[in-house]
Amino acid sequence: MTIRPNYYRVAVKVRTYDARGEERASTRVELECQDLIEGLDLDFNLGNAQKYLFRAGRKGDVEDRLSDLKKIQTYVAFAVQAEERQAELRRSAAQVSTKSERP
Repeated sequence: MTIRPNYYRVAVKVRTYDARGEERASTRVELECQDLIEGLDLDFNLGNAQKYLFRAGRKGDVEDRLSDLKKIQTYVAFAVQAEERQAELRRSAAQVSTKSERP
């Protein structure tokens, strides 16, 4: 088990609800950034954005926070570009499929 710095760890309030949707209980659990990334099955870019979001403002000074926010912006932009490429590939594949079905 790797011990990570505290800025990769956060306390989260977990609530449980009954069948009517009313809160039954709540507990606080400590969550590691890596647990969240794996639990949500985030890819490389979104995982890194989440990591920097976790630690932004919790490590160092204002310059470190700004640097982390810029890294979030960069990794989210990479994720958007990847989604756009995938969407374009799906559109192209659908067009090829439609053309091959014509007589």
